[in-house]
Amino acid sequence: MDEPLRRAFYEWLVYVSLPRGTRRKGRWERIRNFDEGLAMLAERLKQWRQESFEEGRREGLQKGLKQGMEQGVKQGMKQGDEARYEARYEARSRTRTSGGASGG
Repeated sequence: MDEPLRRAFYEWLVYVSLPRGTRRKGRWERIRNFDEGLAMLAERLKQWRQESFEEGRREGLQKGLKQGMEQGVKQGMKQGDEARYEARYEARSRTRTSGGASGG
C-alpha cells in the first residue's frame, strides 16, 4: 500500500473506531506511522472491550441484586401475612375451644 493510501485508511479507521469526544484529542493526531497507529488502536479497542464488559457485569450485578431484594421483600411479606393469618386462626380456635368448654 502506498503511504497516502495507508494514511487515509488509518485516519478512517481511527474515525470509525473512536468515540466522538476522543477523535481529535490526544496522541491520535500526532501519530504518523501507520503500523504504530494500528497497534495503538488495537490496544485501545481491547481496553474498551474490557471496560465495556466490566461495566456490563456491574450493571447486571446491580440489576440482579435489586431484583433479588424485591423478590425477598415480596416473599417475606407473603410469609408474614401467612404467619399472621395462622396465628389469628389458632387464637380463634383456642378462644372457641376454651370458651365452649367454660360456657357449656
